[in-house]
Amino acid sequence: MKFQHSFLTLITWFLLQACNTQYVQTGKQTSSTRIQYDSLKLYDSTAHYFIAPYKKQLDAQMNVVIGSTQTTLLKERPEGTLGNLIVDAAVWYATKNYPKPIDVSVMNYGGIRIPSIAAGNITVGKIYELMPFDNMLDVLEINGTTLNELLQLVAANGGWPLAGVQFTISNNKAVDIMIGGELLQLNKTYTLITSDYIANGGDNAVMLKNYSKRTGLNYKLRDAILEYVKSAGQLNMQNNGRITVKP
Repeated sequence: MKFQHSFLTLITWFLLQACNTQYVQTGKQTSSTRIQYDSLKLYDSTAHYFIAPYKKQLDAQMNVVIGSTQTTLLKERPEGTLGNLIVDAAVWYATKNYPKPIDVSVMNYGGIRIPSIAAGNITVGKIYELMPFDNMLDVLEINGTTLNELLQLVAANGGWPLAGVQFTISNNKAVDIMIGGELLQLNKTYTLITSDYIANGGDNAVMLKNYSKRTGLNYKLRDAILEYVKSAGQLNMQNNGRITVKP
């Protein structure tokens, strides 16, 4: 307790000194100096000693192997195996936890935060790198017109991860849209599993914002991916023509 009190007191003192410092512009001349990392002497042995046990525990949790992949998973457009993993995991989880069948899953391309997962073992930490945000899973019941607007947004962006859907991008538009093997019907109701970020209108998905028939599953997308990989054991993800581009 004495160490913690001293450490916090020292931090507080530095912060107060920073707050009391006044800066006055005296001229417009500027210069740049390259500072070597070691010269900053950022390493603090006392802080390191305090943090080390927690870091060791966290590293142990992040290094747990939860499954493997036969092939390297890639973030690609219009379709990629890393994106397929994310939407397939969402559908897999929602199928078990939502009373109605799931027709479609759509996630945004920008939400994939790493370019690849190498073939071999997959750790907990790697899934956290893939999906560091605490986005929750939401199910929306939407009509075909709204779903078409969403898929047109996907096409205009060159492709996003999706499941339950097949279409072709032609002149930046989604054409020949198939849902569950059938042509998209504008007056039909479809169940969509996505992230709360997209459901809230993120990445220009404004057609979904404030949609009335929306159910939060109270479960993080990242956790669904973790469960999916554990359940599968060994992944064999493939690109299977969910989105194609017309030459």
